[in-house]
Amino acid sequence: MLPPSESRDPMSRSEIYGLATIAGHTNTPRVLRIKAIRALARIPDQNAIRVLGEMALWEEDEGLRSEAYRSLEATFGNDLPEVLESIRQELTGGYMEGSADDEEEADEPEPQAATGFEGKPQMEYSKQNPTTKVEGTPLWLLWVIISVVVLGGLVYFFLTR
Repeated sequence: MLPPSESRDPMSRSEIYGLATIAGHTNTPRVLRIKAIRALARIPDQNAIRVLGEMALWEEDEGLRSEAYRSLEATFGNDLPEVLESIRQELTGGYMEGSADDEEEADEPEPQAATGFEGKPQMEYSKQNPTTKVEGTPLWLLWVIISVVVLGGLVYFFLTR
């Protein structure tokens, strides 16, 4: 991966999302998926790293999984196992079974994200983001104000006629 100072222009989130979609979509030709993985490896962005980590951990195609692993290995070197473990913990919502922290807190199980095969997290698109706060004026109040203004305008029009 290039350091941010050497990159020509920063990739936008939509471009990273597009590459991630190509890399992760099973119906995309394998050659394009490999190119997308290699392109993601050149992007100095944590979202690109997270996508590559997810592929290195859970991709079904062994060749693509090893390509993602090699791409991350070129960036992180000997630190790659720790990076992958942190990505695994982030995406699964906690520590894997058998870790030292689980033995200390065996009485209190941690809540975990919904998972699919082999512990792969599944996105829950139906839930609203809990950090999003609905702001603004209630809709009923806006209708009351519009009604009062319209009625007031009609009364004024007929009285000044």
